[in-house]
Amino acid sequence: MSPDPRPIKGKGAYHLIPTVSRGWPPSGWVDTSRITGPSVRRITPGYISQRLPRTNTIAMNQNYVRRVLENPRTPVENREAIIEYVLDHPERFTPHIDYTDDPVRNEWARKMNGNADFGFMREFRNIFGRYR
Repeated sequence: MSPDPRPIKGKGAYHLIPTVSRGWPPSGWVDTSRITGPSVRRITPGYISQRLPRTNTIAMNQNYVRRVLENPRTPVENREAIIEYVLDHPERFTPHIDYTDDPVRNEWARKMNGNADFGFMREFRNIFGRYR
């Protein structure tokens, strides 16, 4: 009697098919990555929301947007999606005022801002406001 080829489900499950590529493919397999090219993730508003959770500081959000837009290999569709997201959600990229009369509010704002650029949204709208 041969063993059951189906994987066991549940805790300690054993999978016969590897889920992560580790090294070169076994002999006889064809590597199609040179033919198909690298896979490119399509950026959607949902994906951006996952990449920029509420726990991120304003500086982290600004840095993510800058890195995507400054990358020369970013597809045009992804650039347009990220520009639209920033223009639709300015509250995630605008630093909070940290010089009020309330010291607790000031401390919270400093933590939420991180090392944010206070002129980010003004520059962004000057450069990319024409896409709207």
